[in-house]
Amino acid sequence: MPERTVSKETTAQQGLSALMGLIMAKSGCPQTGPHFKPMVRFRVPLATAEGTLYRAASLYLLAQYFVNEVGGEPDLKFEGLTKIYENL
Repeated sequence: MPERTVSKETTAQQGLSALMGLIMAKSGCPQTGPHFKPMVRFRVPLATAEGTLYRAASLYLLAQYFVNEVGGEPDLKFEGLTKIYENL
């Protein structure tokens, strides 16, 4: 992203893992696409598990806000998010 530069001395395996996360999100896969494609814009390569959890939970909660706004029943227990990660 033009406003951000990320660098880290790491192994090739960790670098490729970060790249695979991006590819999976953008691949159009029915399991990853709908859930992770919105996260691509704010992706942080080589993020910690804690950082990824924070972004995933924040975006899921934002989605639940919009579900509520259109009259749906929001999932405030994060059961849907848990299921998304279980299905991976």
